[in-house]
Amino acid sequence: MPKSILLVDDDPETVMIVSEALAGADFKVVQVRTLAEARSRISQRLPDLLVLDGFLPDGSGVAFIQALRDRGIDLRVAYLSALWRDEAILGRLTGELGVCRVLHKPLGVSGLRLQIERCFAPEPVEVGEPIEELVEPSPEPGRAIPWTPGAPRPLRSAPKPKAPAQPSRKKPLFAPGQPLPELGALEAQRQRLRRDSPDMRARLYDGLSDRVEELRQTLSEASQEERGGDAVLAAMELARRVERGATDIGLLSVAVSAAELRGALEAVEGGHLHLHEVLPALLDPLLLGVHAANPGERVEVADPELHLARVLLIDDEPQSFAAARAAARQRLFAIRCVRSAEEASALARAEPFDLALIRFDLHHDQGGVTAAEQLRAAHPGLPLGFLAEGWSPARRHRAAEVGAVLTAARPLNGDTLSAALRRVASPEGEPRVLLIDDDPNFTRVMTMLLGRVGVAVTAVNDPERALGALTETRPDLLILDALMPRVDGLDLCRAVRTNPAWDELPVVMLTGMSGRDVVVAGLEAGADDVLLKGIDTQELLARVRARIDRSRAARRRADRDARTGLYNRRASAEQLAARVEEARRLRRPLSVALVRLEGPAAVLDAALEPTAQALRGGLRGYDLLGRVGPATFLATLASTPADAAIRVIRRVIEAVPGQSQGEDSLRLRLGVVCFPEDGGSPEELMRAALERVRER
Repeated sequence: MPKSILLVDDDPETVMIVSEALAGADFKVVQVRTLAEARSRISQRLPDLLVLDGFLPDGSGVAFIQALRDRGIDLRVAYLSALWRDEAILGRLTGELGVCRVLHKPLGVSGLRLQIERCFAPEPVEVGEPIEELVEPSPEPGRAIPWTPGAPRPLRSAPKPKAPAQPSRKKPLFAPGQPLPELGALEAQRQRLRRDSPDMRARLYDGLSDRVEELRQTLSEASQEERGGDAVLAAMELARRVERGATDIGLLSVAVSAAELRGALEAVEGGHLHLHEVLPALLDPLLLGVHAANPGERVEVADPELHLARVLLIDDEPQSFAAARAAARQRLFAIRCVRSAEEASALARAEPFDLALIRFDLHHDQGGVTAAEQLRAAHPGLPLGFLAEGWSPARRHRAAEVGAVLTAARPLNGDTLSAALRRVASPEGEPRVLLIDDDPNFTRVMTMLLGRVGVAVTAVNDPERALGALTETRPDLLILDALMPRVDGLDLCRAVRTNPAWDELPVVMLTGMSGRDVVVAGLEAGADDVLLKGIDTQELLARVRARIDRSRAARRRADRDARTGLYNRRASAEQLAARVEEARRLRRPLSVALVRLEGPAAVLDAALEPTAQALRGGLRGYDLLGRVGPATFLATLASTPADAAIRVIRRVIEAVPGQSQGEDSLRLRLGVVCFPEDGGSPEELMRAALERVRER
């Protein structure tokens, strides 16, 4: 028959850990949140074990155990403590109050199960020790005990004079004079929790993060009142729950921040402080501490394969965060979930993100568009996207106006997240436009308009510098004025078209003169489009974007291997040189990998597309991928040391079907080197990687 356990704790994280620990075991767990509920349960049926937290909403766990013992209820008790081990408390619990186990938070799943099982282990009675017989035996587990809460409980035996305290038969966990455990023991518990159930730890963290967000919202409401009123009391309770939840999963810095905040709120409630003196000095460290501690988001330098990209989500409905986090974990992305542009901006100042996704219908910040404008102003280089339940043409138009690079469906899922990151993390980078006009006011306005739709503009007001600027910027599109002093725009367009390096560059010519003649002259000079400067802004932006997209599509076709869709040998060499220079400038590692396919010709031919598909699906959108030989692929992983790159690519190529060690089967060889340790130039790195392939 399953042993019954009554768990008295108001913390969902502890309940989750206990449920996980005892799943499949011979136990039946009933959970209540308060001491009043516990009294009611015990009065109806005595459990085999009482697992009791030390601090509950309606009283102290120690006082409750004392009341049980005073009423003669001999019940097995395990005590949950969020405090550091104290000899005096441990001695009283395990001695005077007869507690069989003191369980210190944070709890580990496997360790907790073992501790619970030991609560039911029989304790040997020392020989010669007198056993006191009671007039009435204590009730067996399962037998009801009449008990009116608050009323004195008659003892089962006649009252006896209180004898001098005798040494307890139960050995305290820590004897007097024994040194307390070092802080490393706590870290060991945290490691056990991660090892026992990483998914459960992620769920515990998600619950804690949502509770912190609820605390932030409650404090925001309290700040609108003179002294906070009921909102301060609610915030105090939430801070207490955050403190305990953080302790449960070993986030001591978060627990300390929550405790400090709770103490300050008590001073606010007592009239000794104003709420504005508390916020944000105490709330900000708590918010940032929770974000930094996310087990699903932490990026370790030594193991960058854990996260292929970093995403910032702004949504004012916390229930959407769980789905977003699950989608991110599934795709090995790190995601931070916040409720406002202010919080997002604070995080973006502290760490880099590849993309910010904003709910279009935010209920605060004057909506998602305003939040995007605020974030864009503070972080102009951060790509922005919008999420919404439905997209009308007017909504997409409004999103484009503020520079959104994508619009996607809400709620967020893994496919949407991957597609979004592939789009913004293109190796081509953001579109580049060279704007040549002698009017500084016009170029300033155009730069602002194009910047709002994610286009990088280089403005040149001196037309004599135009050809030099072309070489420096290598733009996707040239916009120039038809009529300028000293150098005419028509002559400049003809010069561009006579240069083989620029004969396919899209050119849009702008003119302040209307009439058929100027349009014909511009087209004859080689312009792809001739537009009036008074053209509607949205039409101008649409034409510019269309020209850029077509230009890039044509360039991609020229740079791509027809069979696999990856960069061809020439484009791979150009891209590798650019990646090496970028790594040199940023002083970051760059791993270069060669994957060579070996086997019969027919096997290799059939394996080309699956290998390319595996590499494209398993690596980041901005990682370089190319086919540099008949059966050889190139990949570069930015900001990634060689050992981590080896683990990532091995995991990816293991998914290629048909591999075995037979002579007639497909075999894949891998060579990985890293800049700058294995070479300082693209040529040196390629030679070193090829040597590694041959060694294997």
